[in-house]
Amino acid sequence: MKQLTKKSLMIGIIAIIVIAAGGYAIANELFDRDSPMEEKVETIFDDEADDVDDDHLESKNDTQKADPSPQTQTVKVDFNSAMKTALAEAKTGFVTDIELGFDNNQPHYEIEIADNNMQKSYIVDANSGQIISSKVENEDDYPISEPKQKITDVITLINKNYPEAQLKDISLDTDYPNQMVYEVTIITDNLEKELTLSADDATILSEKFDD
Repeated sequence: MKQLTKKSLMIGIIAIIVIAAGGYAIANELFDRDSPMEEKVETIFDDEADDVDDDHLESKNDTQKADPSPQTQTVKVDFNSAMKTALAEAKTGFVTDIELGFDNNQPHYEIEIADNNMQKSYIVDANSGQIISSKVENEDDYPISEPKQKITDVITLINKNYPEAQLKDISLDTDYPNQMVYEVTIITDNLEKELTLSADDATILSEKFDD
């Protein structure tokens, strides 16, 4: 009985060894380098690596093609010249708003002129000086009185006090308490600063950096 048990045990051990060896051989065959399964796995990882490389290349190209900040661009036509062009087209009225803007890196001025009950709007190319478009509308809040200080006077003051700054926009505000004022935005050291000036004597009432 003991001999039979020992013999059965030996047979069991041998069977386990044979099964293990067979399983290893099968696994080795399945994951052989030339097997379709491994080739498929390698293809998946290769495709993912290519996608990562393509994304990195596209990101790099996008960075290289990124448009420069409007704050750093220069224009050929200044504020005064653009207003002169708009006023010549309008014939009558005075400038209440002017803003330098950029669409697809194409600089232009948006200018509004008050003329009795009408608001005349013009877009002037900031490089060629040509009028791109114009529009005339009736305004319920008009007419408004022409202030003592014109926008040209405000520009002179800004150029004197902030010679290194770039002017972005000037707007006449008729809702300021007890007086009319000009709201002005300039760019200095790549930061926007907002100024409020009296429309009576061009005194700077307040200034702060835009948050």
